[in-house]
Amino acid sequence: MRRLFWVALGAAAGVVVVRRIGQVARTYGPEGIARSAAGMTEALREVGQEIRVGMAEREEELRLALGVDAGTEPDPGRGGAAGWDTDHDPVI
Repeated sequence: MRRLFWVALGAAAGVVVVRRIGQVARTYGPEGIARSAAGMTEALREVGQEIRVGMAEREEELRLALGVDAGTEPDPGRGGAAGWDTDHDPVI
């Protein structure tokens, strides 16, 4: 009975090891790496799109804040378009 138990346990462990090796081979094989690269490319494309959307939103906010789209001149009391003191040279 003991021998049968150990043989069954060895066979089960062998099956688990063989399945795990097959899974690793599929993951790190050419097809697995290609799938991973394709997924990464798509993720980078989505990140780039989100960045472009955020940049466009921020540009719109800045244009409205500076009055660029409204065709108005900035308030002279504020010291220029960006609020800089135009009477003095910048300190570098």
